[in-house]
Amino acid sequence: MQKIVLIIWIIIISTLSSLFAQGEDIFVEDIKITIPKIQVPNIQIPQIKISSDRTLDSSYVYENLLLLDKSFITDLDFIYSKNEKVYYKTMKDINKIILSKSKVLILNQTKPNDYRVKRDIPIISEEIRSIILAGKYSVAEPSQKQKILAELELTLDTLFDLREEARREEVQELKARIKELENILAIRKNNKDKIIQKRLWELTEDKKYINWDKNTEEDEF
Repeated sequence: MQKIVLIIWIIIISTLSSLFAQGEDIFVEDIKITIPKIQVPNIQIPQIKISSDRTLDSSYVYENLLLLDKSFITDLDFIYSKNEKVYYKTMKDINKIILSKSKVLILNQTKPNDYRVKRDIPIISEEIRSIILAGKYSVAEPSQKQKILAELELTLDTLFDLREEARREEVQELKARIKELENILAIRKNNKDKIIQKRLWELTEDKKYINWDKNTEEDEF
């Protein structure tokens, strides 16, 4: 029985030690056990810069950026490596957009096919891209500035078209809503007397007689 217990302990200790041992020997009751060296894979994890500004939740910003465009993270890391002040200013500007569009960003995760998501998410992405490109431009080497400037101009061109298309859709929605309200006004105007009599009845008569079905079990009918 003691030998069985000893073997179990050896297995447990070997398993636990293998998680952190680096090819070292251990001894259990004069029994030598050699733990093989473990090769831990190198996993690349996006760096998250923690700001001292309590109004800026860097992890929340990065979480949303990863959902929009992973290249945003690479560009922000580049800005950070060049100038931390520019990096935090860029992050604050991005944070403002994310907070103002939080409902759409949440909807993007739950209902990605919603028409508001398809309309607004590209606009949000291009707005953020323009801010990041502006940050890159300010920290870039002179030889790179012209390329970044051209990319920024193209982004603003795309953003303008997206915003104008969204406005056109909003105008069409407003027109449809106005038409619906006009129809309602016309119907109410034609039924003015009926509407007044209905309200008069509600205000002056016992309400239990207004309902189609009887209100209580005491009703006779």
